[in-house]
Amino acid sequence: MRVDLRMGLLDTSPAAARVQIEIYRAMPGWRKWQLVGEAIDATRQVAVAGLRSRHPEESSERIRRRLASLCLGAELAERAYGPLELTP
Repeated sequence: MRVDLRMGLLDTSPAAARVQIEIYRAMPGWRKWQLVGEAIDATRQVAVAGLRSRHPEESSERIRRRLASLCLGAELAERAYGPLELTP
């Protein structure tokens, strides 16, 4: 399998990118999935922090509902969880 090193981070040297690729190749599949899960969790935490900073008065339930809109799109989130009313 060929890997295009230009697809990596712009601030990563080709030599460092090769080392990183070799580390990922040697990693067991379960660990790769674990890393993906950790990245998803971290992304969710950043999104929730952003929602809390923009809507500090809202409950945790409403923040979760707003997160659903971000993740699923407004239409699907409304179908799944009901409307996101403007008033708490």
